[in-house]
Amino acid sequence: MEAKRLPLKFQASGRMHRAAFPDGSPECCIGEPKWKVPLGRRDGPVSLATEAVSKLPGDGFTYKQLISNFAPVGLDENDMVALSSAHTIGLTHCGILTPRLYTSPDPTLNNTFVTAQKAACAQNPKRRY
Repeated sequence: MEAKRLPLKFQASGRMHRAAFPDGSPECCIGEPKWKVPLGRRDGPVSLATEAVSKLPGDGFTYKQLISNFAPVGLDENDMVALSSAHTIGLTHCGILTPRLYTSPDPTLNNTFVTAQKAACAQNPKRRY
């Protein structure tokens, strides 16, 4: 019954809210395939901040350093790209980018990008973009 009311709810409001779906997921009503996903940690029974600091790559790692960082846990270059890509689109802080712009200019950065970011960060060093 709830599934039959979904089109009416959408027509009335012009938008669909997640709560309108019977199980909170739009996939339930559009016929997407489903499968059980085993839950739980695979890397250990607890999370330790010290391990995160020592095992996660730093924001200044080079491509080769990133690959070397992922290798000890059985991840290859393809895995590294897939996992890192989720973190390359979004916000960063001028403080993280500034060393690549000023201290030791990164020759791999596009000159137009460098000029624009220098101007943006000079105006507001705490800027997030």
